[in-house]
Amino acid sequence: YLFLLIFLAGIIPAFIIKETTIRSIEGKLVSQKTMELRQRCRILADQLGAEASLQMVLANSEGLQNELNWISEMYSGRLLLIDNTYRIILDTYGLDEGKTCISDEVFRGFKGESYSNYDRDKNFIEFTVAVTNGNDKNTVTTGIMIVSASAASVSSLVKDMQDKALI
Repeated sequence: YLFLLIFLAGIIPAFIIKETTIRSIEGKLVSQKTMELRQRCRILADQLGAEASLQMVLANSEGLQNELNWISEMYSGRLLLIDNTYRIILDTYGLDEGKTCISDEVFRGFKGESYSNYDRDKNFIEFTVAVTNGNDKNTVTTGIMIVSASAASVSSLVKDMQDKALI
């Protein structure tokens, strides 16, 4: 019994430390990927917000549309651009353009709140970026960008770490 007690006293803390470390690393990887993607989208949102009408900007700038599509492909994700009438004016999947998007995330975005979510089970990161027009004192939110990106690379790294930690 003494051997079993000593064995358990060593294994249980090691297991707790392993899980805590892996979850901490996973959180940092997700945060890093989200921050990198959010920064790219923020730059595009600033370019989109330079004009009063998002629809006009997209119609007149093939480069911006290509950049949005490139980000979507690069991060294995989807970008939705919603104007201030809640219409989806760009969907990088091409499925929902012209439809109305009424969701809590969009409402919160137009109120100036940000949204971010990591779904470990479905392996994706989702967040919103406000498209604004104006200066620091007179800023108007003209649209919301909803970004969903794959987190498969993060879950793959976490799985590898878990497998190696068992050895």
